[in-house]
Amino acid sequence: MTKEKERGTYCLEVGKPYLTGHKRFPEGIEFGWRGSHDRPELRFFWPELTDEEIGAFNTGHIELAIYFESPVLLLLYRIDGATDWSDLAYTPHSSPQDLLDFPEAEECQGLGLRLVLTDADTGIVRVLRDLGLSAEFSRALLTYMQQQAEASYDPIQFNQVLDEIYSRYPEPDEIVEKALIREQVAIAH
Repeated sequence: MTKEKERGTYCLEVGKPYLTGHKRFPEGIEFGWRGSHDRPELRFFWPELTDEEIGAFNTGHIELAIYFESPVLLLLYRIDGATDWSDLAYTPHSSPQDLLDFPEAEECQGLGLRLVLTDADTGIVRVLRDLGLSAEFSRALLTYMQQQAEASYDPIQFNQVLDEIYSRYPEPDEIVEKALIREQVAIAH
């Protein structure tokens, strides 16, 4: 049985519900693997979406950066026309699927990244955008994720380190300045 069959079908379409039967989602942002182990997703659940935000997610320039201070990985992102630099704390321990599914860093020649924008008020997917990460950025991301996955996870320690990072660098722009790697993301072909 394939992993897709084990997990069930996962197919997103613009204009369709993100999850059948769910009309509302809490506002938030997620990162992780779902449906395909070779392409992570950066998922935004935003209320009261404007046409400008939808347009920016569809066509705006996107930059990503990584800050890692064990056990915390911060994925930093900026989408022209929609967001200034913002961050998302990540650990594969928050999703058991992520512990199993991400590829080995050494073999990676570049990951695809799917950007998903869902209207949190209606549950409808508004944007799906496939992007390409460089081999260097992909390997760095996977290396830090592997370090996280191999270490024991203590949510209290994770949150303490995260609080320390935010106390040293209260603004995302400051974290970006300390990022280990940063890149303008390419549109996947």
